[in-house]
Amino acid sequence: FIPGPWMESIQISKGAGSVANGYEAMTGQINIEFKKPLVKQPLLHVNLYGDAFGRGEVNTIYTMPLKRSWNYMVMAHASAMQKKWDDNRDGFLDMPAYSQLNVYNRFHFNKRNRWEGQLGLKTLMEDRQGGQMQFDPDRDKGMNTFYGIGISTRRAEAYAKTGLLFPETPFKSVGLQVSAILHDQKSYFGLNRYDGVQTSFYSNLVYMSIIGFTDHKFKTGVDFKYDNWDEAVNDSGFSRVEAVPGAYFEYAYGCESNPFGAIVGVRTDYHNLFGALFTPRLHLKYNFTDEVILRASAGKGYRYPNTYADNIGLFTSSKRLVVLEEQKLEEAWNGGFNFTSRFLVRGKEASVMLDAFRTVFVNQWISDQFSDPDFVYYYNLKGASSANSLQATVTFEPLLGFVLKGAFRMDDVKTDYLAFEALAKPLLARQKGLFNAAYTNRNGSWRADATVQWEGPKNLPLEAGSVDKSIDRSPNFYTVMAQLTRTFKVWEIYLGAENLLGYTQRNLILGSQNPFSEGFDANRIWGPVMGRRIYAGIRLNIPAAEKTKNDQPK
Repeated sequence: FIPGPWMESIQISKGAGSVANGYEAMTGQINIEFKKPLVKQPLLHVNLYGDAFGRGEVNTIYTMPLKRSWNYMVMAHASAMQKKWDDNRDGFLDMPAYSQLNVYNRFHFNKRNRWEGQLGLKTLMEDRQGGQMQFDPDRDKGMNTFYGIGISTRRAEAYAKTGLLFPETPFKSVGLQVSAILHDQKSYFGLNRYDGVQTSFYSNLVYMSIIGFTDHKFKTGVDFKYDNWDEAVNDSGFSRVEAVPGAYFEYAYGCESNPFGAIVGVRTDYHNLFGALFTPRLHLKYNFTDEVILRASAGKGYRYPNTYADNIGLFTSSKRLVVLEEQKLEEAWNGGFNFTSRFLVRGKEASVMLDAFRTVFVNQWISDQFSDPDFVYYYNLKGASSANSLQATVTFEPLLGFVLKGAFRMDDVKTDYLAFEALAKPLLARQKGLFNAAYTNRNGSWRADATVQWEGPKNLPLEAGSVDKSIDRSPNFYTVMAQLTRTFKVWEIYLGAENLLGYTQRNLILGSQNPFSEGFDANRIWGPVMGRRIYAGIRLNIPAAEKTKNDQPK
């Protein structure tokens, strides 16, 4: 639901997140930073995309100043793929046909550098259609003639971020964040039906200042989170309301003359369903030099998982979904470190980054696909569950504009199930590798990029209807992608390919000839579904008009 051209950058927080962002950040957070009307942007950006499978996409971004202190940006996305593909000839679409319309309006204001804020409104409409090639929703929906999948999503989001600044004391500020979301999804999977409506509200009032000196900063505030969930699975209805007021305090120590820095945070929340929650978190940093840095973090987190929405792919199977007990809140501890070193190799820039994190669950809501081939059981953790993550990343620039990057990751994620102990999570590769080479010439008119990814074996869920309860594993495989871009004054043309080797998983759907039988299972997808995808596109960037001394456009 986030088009690529809308994004300015992506920030990743590893380990326990800041307490100011809530109690749910167990193992890190991903922040998508959208393009802003405040930052210098082209007057008009257009991106046209098309690929060999029949997918087309249009992205436009229009930026304009409304008044001296106001700026406006509208981002629009439309995409569709209506052509039906069945390369493996199992009678099912390899990818669903879909259409999407996505619009994002952004306003930014700044009143004399004392009052600053953002307003936003997002709307989304998307429809997806999958299943057997012969399926016609007007004729076959809700019947056992042909198997069909339909997902219709409607979403609206509004937010406001305002801040009061103090130019004479720049270390002090007051901010208020308010957002509201309405997400409406209606879907069916063969004879299974899932409808869900989520209504959410969030507010956060935060105050930032110092304790005596700028070496000692603090952030404190209060927030409120409200979620109303209304779900229907076949003939059963489920609803719940979560209302969680909270307060937090975060202290940060750091100065240029001291290589050591620390952030200590605590928050307390009152969950209307589970009572008081206490969340402590600690972040440490030590600069051995400006180029060699060690970071460490530890903390606690909570989450209320959504049984059906989090595992919606399980509806594409003949397995029955069975909830064995009343759901409790997930609770986990996370700790780890990050080591970063930047250095020169024969005068050329290079860097090494090492990450190691461990998560231990006090409680986890288990989706058990291993204990019985005919059922998926949901229950609270009965034994132990943990995740160890190790990653090494090496970057080297042997020539100006030519950057090489390699990464290797190992995820040791094990959980106790009803029928197994310390078993790896399904459809998660224990080992992954990546190699990327990127080149940009001196004037930036040519850019080239190529990536090779490797994924190791994965545990597969038990086959639906099988009498064999042994755990199967997928093979390892490679995928290759590449892109070439040529830039002109206001134009860019790009050509690329995904899955260049054309590797695809065979036997995607078990029991595809009898999709309403006990042996039907489309939930064992471990590799690429589509073959080689060739694509091309054009970007247009019309710069904003320069302004004269009279602040009038030329």
